[in-house]
Amino acid sequence: MKKSMKTIQAMTLLVLGGLAFTACSSDEQEPQAPEAQQWSVRIRATQGTDTRALTDNGDGTLLPTWESSDRVVVKSGSTTVGTLEATASSTASTTLVGDISGTYTANSSTLELTYYPRGQQQGATTLSYENQNGTLEGAQEYDFATATVKVTRVDAQNGVLETEVASFTPRQAILKLKFQDSDGNQVTGVKSVYVSSTHGDASAVLSSATDDYVYIAVPAGTEDTRQTFTFTVNTSANKTYRISRAMTVKNSLCYTSTLTGFSQYTGVPLSSVTSEHIGWVIWTDGNVYEPWAFGASGTRTAMVAYSGTAGSVDKSSGTYHGLAIALTDASTSAKWYSSDSGTQLTGYQNSTFATQISEDYRKGIEFTSTLNAIDGCAAAQAANSFSTARPASGTSGWFLPSAAQWYLVLTQAGLSWSAWGYSKEGQAGWNTNINGSDGLNAKLTAAGGTGFSAGYYWSSSELSTTYAVLVYFRAGGGVCVGNNTKSSARRVRAFLAF
Repeated sequence: MKKSMKTIQAMTLLVLGGLAFTACSSDEQEPQAPEAQQWSVRIRATQGTDTRALTDNGDGTLLPTWESSDRVVVKSGSTTVGTLEATASSTASTTLVGDISGTYTANSSTLELTYYPRGQQQGATTLSYENQNGTLEGAQEYDFATATVKVTRVDAQNGVLETEVASFTPRQAILKLKFQDSDGNQVTGVKSVYVSSTHGDASAVLSSATDDYVYIAVPAGTEDTRQTFTFTVNTSANKTYRISRAMTVKNSLCYTSTLTGFSQYTGVPLSSVTSEHIGWVIWTDGNVYEPWAFGASGTRTAMVAYSGTAGSVDKSSGTYHGLAIALTDASTSAKWYSSDSGTQLTGYQNSTFATQISEDYRKGIEFTSTLNAIDGCAAAQAANSFSTARPASGTSGWFLPSAAQWYLVLTQAGLSWSAWGYSKEGQAGWNTNINGSDGLNAKLTAAGGTGFSAGYYWSSSELSTTYAVLVYFRAGGGVCVGNNTKSSARRVRAFLAF
């Protein structure tokens, strides 16, 4: 619905359907709570006389109109009780129809109504302003609106609920923006814009680079509110610019502005990385950037996957506080060692799970160095020689992570390991979040890399003279820990410590 309005008034009529009565067989029966009923709903929704439509700073008025199949989600408290759809197209008024369930009391019960633009997740707890296209029409598609109505009359005999008038309030403003650098030169070839503020985040990814205005809908309140916006702009020249500005915005309005003072974004130093930066990308310039940003110089190298305290992530060195994962596999088929002859290689064999994941066994750098010097240790050698692209300072060399370091990364990603062996899905030790929307593979993909493939990945940890430790990623999204004979050919993913 291209409503983009301050208020939309909706007269509501809810008709009870399928009401049943049950006779009491005894006066001594306990009174029963009313069962939830199914209600047929018809809401007349019109543009209110006090509507203040979004205006494009005098260039035109964005008229509010309903489109067929526009949806309004109905909630009673925190429970979604139904969805209504508009029946008219390109009109300022329409009838919303649908079914809701529940029990209601006159002058006490309320209904929460939320309009979600097409393509948005219906009933989402957070309204998303991400992935707009930078056009005015695209920004209009993010015209969330909400209303609360009270049930004013319950007529069970005639099967009717009546409510007070619903006044929908938009949740967004629209920003019409151009950008200039600190010298007053226009930032050209804009490809994407990311906005963060106290009210929430928004983003626009353009289908082609532009030197013209970019439109982006942002969350806004019903009163004039001065808030700090951070704008990050990516260009077709693979440069990222950033600026923070205090602006006063209010819902239902469009603001035109040329933002001046952008400087090239230089990211966050490795020494300042915290757990808040998991999923960010280490570039060869030695700084860390959001996955969608371009480094000030150099190339992408690895994704931040863990942050702790100094010296906590690898006992081979007392300085590193974080771990990063290479963006691609170092090998798809490498043996831990060329044979299963019973040779002890690292000097840290242990078949106890609690020991292998303990802090003392966070020695992937040392293990890799030892194994790299031994002929036949292909997995460690693949990790060690993975790439020459990494920051000149502030990181270790590439290494094959120990089981304890895999454990750090995967537990921070949501895994709970409790015992050796391959845990079955649903049991302790099985993580179902790896491929989820906020899982490790999704973060690696967003960072410009490749997620873990279904299958086995070596660690540098030695279980016994014959077996080494590995992790197993299942196609369905699970991951667990186990072991394999050293001569088995498995995948390798290199790590960096920083």
